[in-house]
Amino acid sequence: GRGSKNYFLLLSASGVGQFLITDLEVDKSVFLDGCKICEREETIVLPKDVQHLEMFAVNDVASLNDVLPREQGLVNIGKFSHDLKVLRFYSCDNLKNLFSLRLLPALQNLEVLEVEECYSIEEIVAIEDEESEKELATNTIINAVTLPRLKKLRFYDLPEYKSVCSDNGVLVCNSLQKFKVRGCPKLKRLSLSLPPLDNGQPSPPPTLEVIKTEKELWESLEWDQANAKDVINPYCQFEAF
Repeated sequence: GRGSKNYFLLLSASGVGQFLITDLEVDKSVFLDGCKICEREETIVLPKDVQHLEMFAVNDVASLNDVLPREQGLVNIGKFSHDLKVLRFYSCDNLKNLFSLRLLPALQNLEVLEVEECYSIEEIVAIEDEESEKELATNTIINAVTLPRLKKLRFYDLPEYKSVCSDNGVLVCNSLQKFKVRGCPKLKRLSLSLPPLDNGQPSPPPTLEVIKTEKELWESLEWDQANAKDVINPYCQFEAF
């Protein structure tokens, strides 16, 4: 529960490991490595205070939602950590999206989001039901997916990745510091909502330090806001991969 000691929990194809760390200031961390999630006889229950979650080569899940408890077919966000700060997916071959809109309220403390070599992922946020779709459409900023504390965002080698959300959703993360994207040939727009100035013109997030990408990808992107490219172009660094 909350207030418990820091921990590092590892569930892998070769077994379960648990390490209690009492003398270091570290995250409460869970690593899922090459294991079966959906096919297990015993349901995996994540700690309610987990701050750092990584999934590596977990190939039987299509979304983070598949790891979470459900009630009447819908994810019960009350049983998922609202303290999550770091979320990483590596080589999860059947991942289609990261999470559903219903899970978004539990991710408001997220600071790091990284996805790498997940060859089936198409979008970040999935719309699961009519209620969530209505919620997205009536947001203050149309179709806004807000992660207010997100600092680092990395998308590497995602050949099917197309958008934040299939309903033309935009990502609002005004604490963003670093954004790295490469190997995403189907990506047509960053869908990054930039905060407006008093005159209505877009401005970079005040904390933004760098955007690292491929020149070819950058030049091919379409933009949701007028002048957005010119505004964040000074922060862009091109890398050859």
